[in-house]
This record gives sequence, C-alpha cells and structure tokens, in this order.
Amino acid sequence: MPAKQTQATQDPIQSRFAPLNVRCTQQRRVVFEALCATRSHPTAEQLHDQLQGGHVALSLATVYNTLEKFCAVGLAHKLPPSGGRRPGGGSSRYDATVHDHLHVRCPRTGEITDVPDRLSREVLDRIGPDLLGRIESEIGMKIEHVHVELVGSRGARSAATSGTRRRPRHRRTRP
Repeated sequence: MPAKQTQATQDPIQSRFAPLNVRCTQQRRVVFEALCATRSHPTAEQLHDQLQGGHVALSLATVYNTLEKFCAVGLAHKLPPSGGRRPGGGSSRYDATVHDHLHVRCPRTGEITDVPDRLSREVLDRIGPDLLGRIESEIGMKIEHVHVELVGSRGARSAATSGTRRRPRHRRTRP
C-alpha cells in the first residue's frame, strides 16, 4: 500500500469524510475540527469568528457552505433558530454530535445544552415505534426523525431542587 494512502486511512477526519465522498480540504478540516471541539452549538458566525487569525483563510460564506455540506451528508446537525433578539437567537446553530440526543435551549440567552445521553435515551425510548406509527397513521406522514428540544433557564428553581413537581407552562398561540 502506498505511504500516502496509508496516511490517509489513519487520518480520523479523512476516514470520516471519505465514505461520504466529501473532499478533505484544509477549510473543511478546520471547520470540522472546530465544530467537533465545542459543545456550545455555535452559529456559523461564531465559528467564523473563532477561526479568524488561524493558518487557513476562511470567509463567512465558506463556513456557511461547509456547515451546510456537513449537514447534507450527516456529519453535523443544523439546529433551528429560536428567533427573537437574543444573542444568536435568530441564527441556526450547528452540532457535530449526530446521534439522537436532546437539547435544552435557554430562551433568554439562546444557549443550547446537550441533555446527558442516558437521560436523552430514556426520553426518546418512551417515544416508541408504536406511538410513532399511530402518529404516522393519523396525520398521513412518515416520521423520519424525532427532534425534541426542551426549554429552560439557568438559575431557575427546578422541580428536583424545590421538592415539588411543577407542570410545564404551555404557550398559547393565537389563531
């Protein structure tokens, strides 16, 4: 086996990109490394700002296009914007953790936190195939993916710490 091919197969990023037919350019490599290194679910703008001054020149358009490519091939997930005028509130955020898991979003700051895997799995397991099948039958659509986002604020007293169970408030929407 040629040395170059051996080196490529030992490169963990190249070995993630190759089966998906994604070229491993310097720009894609640095964006992927930065996205994988953070748990903050950054916006494209935040990633771009973080990568400025590095050894690879990146435009904001390149960061956006690269993130969209990663999402299209399953290397990242795009989290929808929460809206509003909060920091990062109106921009999509990106997550390199692509296995099923839950997020908690703070409506005040726009911060997104991963729910620990064991708790995510517990919630997702309760949304079993029988329930999904009933939903599909009733609405006439095939469920392809389940996305659950919880909304909460840091510093607020939780049901666990206050000793009482509170029911979550449901927003009413006007027709």
